[in-house]
Amino acid sequence: MTNKTNKPITKLYDGNLSLPIYKNMSKNGHFYSIGPVQRSYDAENGERQYTSSISGDQILRAQRLIGKSYDVIEEYKAIDRQSDKAAA
Repeated sequence: MTNKTNKPITKLYDGNLSLPIYKNMSKNGHFYSIGPVQRSYDAENGERQYTSSISGDQILRAQRLIGKSYDVIEEYKAIDRQSDKAAA
């Protein structure tokens, strides 16, 4: 579950899809989460719109972004482990 009060530590993009990655804290330590977002522009009112629903022709792009997010999260976890070792 994405913590909406956190700002993402990074975002991945592909076209109108973005995938923010969040670092969260729990009683058991840090954990990471993602929240896929499809962005669009409403020309009628001139505002950007965001939804977590991914349209059928965006599924492959979302899948690729999720795969990339796994690699990014693993890099952040490695950094966390190094920081924990240095602090010990």
